[in-house]
Amino acid sequence: MKTEIKETAKELGFVPKYEPLTPEGTEQFMKILLSEPKEGAEESMIGDEAPFPIKILNSRIEALELPISFDFKGKLLALIYTDGNPGKIVTLLIDCLTKFEGQTIDQDKIVDVYPYGFYTEDSFMDLIDNYFKKRKVKWSELY
Repeated sequence: MKTEIKETAKELGFVPKYEPLTPEGTEQFMKILLSEPKEGAEESMIGDEAPFPIKILNSRIEALELPISFDFKGKLLALIYTDGNPGKIVTLLIDCLTKFEGQTIDQDKIVDVYPYGFYTEDSFMDLIDNYFKKRKVKWSELY
C-alpha cells in the first residue's frame, strides 16, 4: 500500500510550535530588514565564500534544478531563522518550495512562512521523523 503524498504536513495533522528569535537574532533580523546590502555582499552567498548551510541550500537548488531561488536577504534570514543548522535550512527550503514554488524567496516570503519564528526543536524533530523521512509530503525527498 503506497502512502498518499500531501502538499503539507499540516494536511496530515502536523501541528507545529514555533520558537521566537533570540534577542541577537531579532537584532540581526532588524538590521537586515532596514539596511541595503553593501556592494559585493551578494557574492558572499555564492560559491566558496558562502556559509556552509547556504552552500547546502545553493547546491540543492542548482543540482536538483529546483523551481525556486533565494535573494540575498532571503538567504540571510534563512541563516538567522535556522541558526545555521544544515538540517533546518533544508527544512526551510522544503517549506518555501511548498508555499512559493517557482518564485524567488525574499525577506517577506521568509516572514510569511515563519511569522512566529522557526520550529521548536520538538516540532522540528516531529516534522523530520514523522513526515519527511516517511516521504509523506511533497518535496520531502530533499531531506
